[in-house]
Amino acid sequence: MVKRYRYKGRDFSKEELLVIFNEILFNTLKATKIAALDWINRYVPKRTGQLRDSLIDWMNTHWIVDDVGLKASLHSDVEYAFDIAGDPAHSGTWYEHSGAPATAYYYHHFGRVFLDDPTAIAMWSGLISSFLNSEFNRNIISYKENLMGG
Repeated sequence: MVKRYRYKGRDFSKEELLVIFNEILFNTLKATKIAALDWINRYVPKRTGQLRDSLIDWMNTHWIVDDVGLKASLHSDVEYAFDIAGDPAHSGTWYEHSGAPATAYYYHHFGRVFLDDPTAIAMWSGLISSFLNSEFNRNIISYKENLMGG
């Protein structure tokens, strides 16, 4: 006899639940990743693009669903990445968004960049954490309701 599990008036076998849980996690990860990529490209300061590239590369290689569950974290190879929060150059000043030239360290070389980053925000690392937390919660609830009912 196969054991059945009841949820909101519906019966599920263990195998059905495992398939549903895996689909919920996979779809949650996929939807949250799309939202995260949009958020990073819109709000993370881009002076050289290294920070955005590093965050996106990390997401593409380390955000996974496996036998243990859903794994997602943020990391950057850019040494100063999480210190940008206090950097006045990224606090939304006119200079940062003026299109003026500046010098930046880019992949082990100094070079000239033009500052045109009108959507970058200060304190991005704390804000993206809050955003991703709410996205994961919203997506997991949405997919659970869709696959298992109300």
